[in-house]
Amino acid sequence: MSSKQLNFFFSNQDLEDLESYIQTKDWLILANFSKNEPIILESIFEQTKGWKFLVPKILLSQIKMLWIEQQNYYMIDVSNSPVVELSMPFFNVQKKILGRGRLYYDSLGICQNERKKKDALFLENAQNLFKWTKKNFPNEKIEGFSGFWISQRAKIWQEREGIFFEK
Repeated sequence: MSSKQLNFFFSNQDLEDLESYIQTKDWLILANFSKNEPIILESIFEQTKGWKFLVPKILLSQIKMLWIEQQNYYMIDVSNSPVVELSMPFFNVQKKILGRGRLYYDSLGICQNERKKKDALFLENAQNLFKWTKKNFPNEKIEGFSGFWISQRAKIWQEREGIFFEK
């Protein structure tokens, strides 16, 4: 399989720890939409439209932008860029609902209509990000949520506060 994903339910503290790892390992956080080049964000918590993308700083020059004429904007060409997608979870305070987040990357890109492996340094860094995440946020299994990674803090939050997880 050429892609990896981790659908997760994390607490804010978990996300802060994830951001610390990202910064320590010299990753950049990018907004999806821009005028013509990637927009670097200071934090995974910054409000933006769409997903955020993570890229090792050393590979920033390999980011490709895709023009979407109908919408009149550029977005990151995920198929041909060394990026990990980060979909941030959302929390509805009034309804006490925590929506899932996601980390995702594809190890193959498209070059002249052929699928080819992405940069080896990117793949190593992406694999390390996934390993670190799984190691530092052990999965707390909850019935009905197989295929979702639930951190210990998120599970405790659910039990103490009556939080509902929304797939």
